[in-house]
Amino acid sequence: MPFPFDRHPPSATGRLPARTGGCASAAVGGRGLGRGLGGLVLATLCAALATPAHAGLEEAYAAGRRGDYATALRELQPLADQGNRDAQFALGDMYARGYGVPVDDAAAARWYRKAADQGDMRAQTDLGLLYEQGKGVTRDFDEAARWYRKAADQGEPNAQSNLAYMSLIGRGVPQDEVAAAHWARLAADQGLAVAQYRLGVFYTNGQGVPRDDTLALHWYQAAAAQGDARAASALGWVYGEGRGVPRDPALSLHWLRIAAGQGDPNAEHNLGMALLNGHGVSRDPVEAERWIRKAADAGYAPAQVSLGLMYAAGEAVIADEKQSVAWYRKAAAQGNASGQNNLGWMLTNGLGVPRDDAAALRQFRLAARKDNAFAMDNLGWMAEEGRGEPADVAEALRWYRLAEEQWQGSPFLAQHLHVERRPCPDERGEPPVVVDAQESPLAWLHRRRGRGGEPLSDAAAFAAGERLRADLTMAQMLPRVTASWNIGSVAGAGSIGGPASASDAVIAARQRASRALA
Repeated sequence: MPFPFDRHPPSATGRLPARTGGCASAAVGGRGLGRGLGGLVLATLCAALATPAHAGLEEAYAAGRRGDYATALRELQPLADQGNRDAQFALGDMYARGYGVPVDDAAAARWYRKAADQGDMRAQTDLGLLYEQGKGVTRDFDEAARWYRKAADQGEPNAQSNLAYMSLIGRGVPQDEVAAAHWARLAADQGLAVAQYRLGVFYTNGQGVPRDDTLALHWYQAAAAQGDARAASALGWVYGEGRGVPRDPALSLHWLRIAAGQGDPNAEHNLGMALLNGHGVSRDPVEAERWIRKAADAGYAPAQVSLGLMYAAGEAVIADEKQSVAWYRKAAAQGNASGQNNLGWMLTNGLGVPRDDAAALRQFRLAARKDNAFAMDNLGWMAEEGRGEPADVAEALRWYRLAEEQWQGSPFLAQHLHVERRPCPDERGEPPVVVDAQESPLAWLHRRRGRGGEPLSDAAAFAAGERLRADLTMAQMLPRVTASWNIGSVAGAGSIGGPASASDAVIAARQRASRALA
């Protein structure tokens, strides 16, 4: 790791500052001393007094860079005790990072505060971070935001970026997307990659700024050029969806591979899904499973959901409903709505786990609170069928309406589906089918009449056919126009509005379709 002084230049100007005091004031003021011998003597004396401090810092810097932390500490300690803010900041870094001393967050906070109180914007930023994380101090978001603001007002880009995040989510400051975009832009203009990426997200989502795919692309490219993995992953999504650029599956895969190679779990997941679906590349289930599992093992919830679906359907892995449940549980435990909904479905159907309608209801409700349309639809069915609670037709209708509102409000589903509910009762007690009404090849047949006036396809056959078609569609067993892309959750920057993944409805769909066609 680089020595802490290499993180930022010493002092805001990048120069080693002279120690403050009478000599510095006299040298700056100069009036009353004249230009003769008196002035020269005083200037020489001030230089002599200032030189040891500078020399001590330079020695500390040199020692630290060659890994001689004991010498660095020996040079810094007296300077810090005398009030030199650069030495105080450096000592704070040494304790925060464990350079030559045991990691001691409380000591780091103490030295950062001494430098921060003297206006050192680097120390103000790092002290704010300690307050945000609760390291060495009691966690206090208000105090974190206060120190970030002091540093941000001096132009410190990391503080500006952190303040953008806190403004976005309303942590320590009022929630304000316009302010978030303002601070992100200031940091991005200084070349901070994380801020450039974050500003790109804001333009993609229209958060605090008008939505602008062209500007989003610009900032993603700027951040990716600096090696930011999340920005590279975002570019993979941009080219995959054609946001501000023509769709280019090959270029999308190029950026996804770059980001995945850097360990970005979102890119690993999206790359795996592209390989699984043959999107812009030859279908490769083996490599797809490897990337998706890598992201899932890293704790990335969307990948855990996908792996659960793969086990449920026997896609690229041996079908195993217990494994499917295990991965859904991992995602659900992180609050992932798809994982909660899918786990609920397995519970209410007794797939890989004993049937438990009450537990299923809890999972569906958790997912519905996050506006998951499939969970809302499942809650409607549970209420209609009296699963887990007494049947309640009014409650069922309420959930069905909420689900349809969510589907209609989804840009992706609005583009690809004309959603309509069609009750298809049968002996299995399956929920009503949600179908794409304008693309049904069975609707025409159902409307046609035979010579005796009877429909060519009666209600039962039509219902069964629509159920199979719905299963085939949602199970992704029909030819696909596009892969399921989702740039996922951006840490500290909201979510980029990719299409709602159809994976929620894949639960058991492939199994049902396979059984029906067997």
